[in-house]
Amino acid sequence: MKIAFVYPATEFDIINHKDSLPNGLLYLAAVIEKENVAEVSLFDARHGEALPANPSEFDVIGFTAMSMQIDHAVELVQKVREQGFTGKIVFGGPHATVAPESLMQNPMIDAVFLGESEISFLLYLQFLNGTLPAPPATVLLRKATHAAFVAEDDGAPFAKGTTPVEYVKDLDSLPFPARHHFAHVLRKIKFVNIFTCRGCPYNCEFCQPTKRILFGNKIRSRTAENIFQEIAEAVRLYGVTGFSIDDDTFTYNRKRILDFCAMVKNLGLLWSCQSRSDISEETLVAMRDAGCWLIFVGVESGSQRVLELMGKKNNIENNKQFIETCNGLGIKTWCNIMVGYPGETVQDLELTRQFVLKTKPTRACVSQATPFPGTDLYNKHKDDLLPIVWDRLARHIPYPRFKSMEHMQEVISLYQNLCSTGWDRPLEP
Repeated sequence: MKIAFVYPATEFDIINHKDSLPNGLLYLAAVIEKENVAEVSLFDARHGEALPANPSEFDVIGFTAMSMQIDHAVELVQKVREQGFTGKIVFGGPHATVAPESLMQNPMIDAVFLGESEISFLLYLQFLNGTLPAPPATVLLRKATHAAFVAEDDGAPFAKGTTPVEYVKDLDSLPFPARHHFAHVLRKIKFVNIFTCRGCPYNCEFCQPTKRILFGNKIRSRTAENIFQEIAEAVRLYGVTGFSIDDDTFTYNRKRILDFCAMVKNLGLLWSCQSRSDISEETLVAMRDAGCWLIFVGVESGSQRVLELMGKKNNIENNKQFIETCNGLGIKTWCNIMVGYPGETVQDLELTRQFVLKTKPTRACVSQATPFPGTDLYNKHKDDLLPIVWDRLARHIPYPRFKSMEHMQEVISLYQNLCSTGWDRPLEP
């Protein structure tokens, strides 16, 4: 069996995320190759061809996509079908998990995977080759193209599989991402992105419960030793000199951070990570001494009232102290800020501007509050939403999202510019 995985990189991805690799697909490829159940090829327009030249060579073509990529992904599906591909086209990833109905309506798509797919994709392949009687329960299948699966005839075009599927209990048991598919890229950029845990313990309304839908209610973390081994392998195989840890919750477990810093320190690499602001100076010192030069932090707003609207469960003083401590330690800060939240006022926006001016983060990245499907921000404000266009559903695109905030769009866009800082100078260690 031959599998093609496609990352539907948009023009924005090609320009702004040109050095990133599709880690989710690389994990899937690694699991399939470890089990030796299929031959895998990967396609990503950032690093080569967007699609296979001859799709008919493959039995299954799998796409991952975020909501803002979904229109482009469907365009790629159309191209594949126009080239005569008659095999299975399947979708997974964030959008498929939180908005599967938008994909089930498309007759060119055969299956939609919900949540993480390392286990369910293997089970699906076993179902296709006849060694498993029923498909996994976290997959929606088009009945017309999965005749071997006898489902109740309720008139719906899709049916859910029935074989039980659990989350990966021990993330250390997963093989490292199959980066050898992009070895030429890594040897050039000498940098890797890493994920070390799944799930999030916080309840920010612009994000949750999407994380729980994707990864369950319990946080699962890799051990410090396992993370270190992945980085050491990347150094040995590709000569990397830096890495980024892209978890939302990397700094959640203080002991794991300190253990990791003690291990990675001797490698002499430069690295970055994401963090909340409510961590100790001692932890920040250990991170700096281990090579951490940049931290992405979700400040979100300079207004305590807006932070409470967001369900952020943090406060302005923590954010202020965090930036000041990082500035003092020589750690650069990339502060993510959100404007245009439902209920936000001009006074709140001005508080955010003043916060940026006073705290002086290295860079402030200001986006517009965006109601992604599956989030509380989306569900609680359904009656207030303006029509959604998938390829515009991105935080960096300034346009009205909520009826109640539409009259403020000019002011929101103004403050998006006023609160941004640091873009006039390079961001380097």
